[in-house]
Amino acid sequence: MEHIIFKHVVNLGDLISVLPGIRHLYETTGKKAIIYQQLHRPGEYYIGAEHPTKDEKGNAVCFNQQCFDMMKPLLLAQDYIDGFEVYSGQPVDYDLDVVRQQIYCGAPHFPLHKWTWMAYPEMWCDLSKSWLFGHNYAKYQDKVFINLTERYRNYNINYFFLKKYEGKIWFIGTRKEHELFCNAWNIEMPYFPVIDFLELASVIKSCKFFLGNQSFAWHLAQAMHVPRILELYPFAQNCTNFGANGYEFYHQPQLEYYVDKLFNEL
Repeated sequence: MEHIIFKHVVNLGDLISVLPGIRHLYETTGKKAIIYQQLHRPGEYYIGAEHPTKDEKGNAVCFNQQCFDMMKPLLLAQDYIDGFEVYSGQPVDYDLDVVRQQIYCGAPHFPLHKWTWMAYPEMWCDLSKSWLFGHNYAKYQDKVFINLTERYRNYNINYFFLKKYEGKIWFIGTRKEHELFCNAWNIEMPYFPVIDFLELASVIKSCKFFLGNQSFAWHLAQAMHVPRILELYPFAQNCTNFGANGYEFYHQPQLEYYVDKLFNEL
């Protein structure tokens, strides 16, 4: 079988955001994808941004070996992807780094999922359809998962109101993010560890609903169109919900309304 070869260089969430276009090319050509991921590209973020992905020297990078190892099972579970390997100079058909070299790709406000289309219009597709497979586990159907990272946060929002939901909410993400969140809002919330990102996608797919900010975990929820609430970052709103079951907010009343709505309606 012939393949279409892609090179990707930046973060986890960015990779999930280009998958609908990759799937669309498979549907139109019949050729599955092989994706080469460059490791250890320096992470270039806004001043003061904290990101957990580091290299062995502690420098912020977009993708490290641990990210690669955790991502591989998820990508190989997709029926339109035949391979996920580390990039080491292989020839490719689509260099997705070209997107950021355009005069304008939409950064930082235009939806990230559409940036690729500015360079490769043949990857345009319907984002209202889910594009990521994850297992569906009945044992997680009553759980609510929360992930709020250190980057891309709306600091006008407080989460003290979640105390009334203690015992019904679980935190996914890094242990540091869990500790910071619980300490900031005086909430007792169990930490939910995962082995890899296929497991992470599967528990998100199976949950009652997901609450998070513009981060990798939200990208998984969006890709599967699970019920989800998105905290928007006011200064770079490059994520938004497409398709069913998605809500987003800038202000406290909207957040509390959506959380109450999903707790009581689902």
